[in-house]
Amino acid sequence: MGDSPVLFPAHAAPPKLSRFRQGLVGLAPLALLAAWLAGGVATFDYASRTPPPSDHMPPPDGRALFIKHCAYCHGENGTGQGLAGLNPHARYFGRDKYKFTSTHKGDQGGLPTDADLVYTIRTGILGSAMPGFADKMTDDELRAVVAHVRDLSRAGLVERYKREADNNQEDPDWKDIAKKVEKESQPGEANTFPAFTPATPASVDRGRVLFVNTAKTACASCHGADGRGDGPGVVSDKKNDPPWIGGDGLPNKPRDLTSGVFKTGGEKAHLYSLIFYGIPGTPMPPHSKLSPREVEDLVDYVQSLGASAKK
Repeated sequence: MGDSPVLFPAHAAPPKLSRFRQGLVGLAPLALLAAWLAGGVATFDYASRTPPPSDHMPPPDGRALFIKHCAYCHGENGTGQGLAGLNPHARYFGRDKYKFTSTHKGDQGGLPTDADLVYTIRTGILGSAMPGFADKMTDDELRAVVAHVRDLSRAGLVERYKREADNNQEDPDWKDIAKKVEKESQPGEANTFPAFTPATPASVDRGRVLFVNTAKTACASCHGADGRGDGPGVVSDKKNDPPWIGGDGLPNKPRDLTSGVFKTGGEKAHLYSLIFYGIPGTPMPPHSKLSPREVEDLVDYVQSLGASAKK
């Protein structure tokens, strides 16, 4: 998302949604199924809608807000190919995994809640091109954008399953696709946290010992013994060329924890979730076999690395 740049320069025409995607966005999976079985993509007759009472404000238009604030980077249809031409590209909704959530699925990070997405849009993602929009949108407007992002994600999932069927030279099973899309659109289970305690020299030292323990956590293998993102695992990844490719096909690099910049803001609960459940779609694995005390000790140590950069 961009910081309210001029969305469409005078010499550029706004990108158009394909007829296929227009029909997908805003339709629940079962409605999508009905539309396809009827032989076409459903459309909406906005003119026939009953206007709201004159003494009530209409609800925010999530799609219009998305186009105004987000499409410059994410693209009008949410494929990450906006006019900004970011490299790496912005999130492709429905294909790229959500990285920062307060939920889990099994021992890994799950799909975000609406509150997670509101938080991300409101505060932005530090150390990335994604700014915060707390001063540009109200809470109601943020929730409307989130609802539209959900629609884009569902549309992306439908397109993915249709493409898979086409590649296999099969007719899409729309009922099966609808079930898959509905299942994959559900937020994960809420993360639980211990009663956090203030960091102490002892907890920071225990966290440091865990951090460099390659048998138990292997944190230093990627982030480096000093947390600078230069561990031996970064140069020894022989599985990919170039190395460290995430699930979105983009290169990943372990964070320099000494920079003091944490994408989720660095709060204890956020770092705890990232360490315990990992970051979906990236090489950052879950560490769910650690005890809550051990994870909190790691958090204390990581926060101490960031704090040292601010002195």
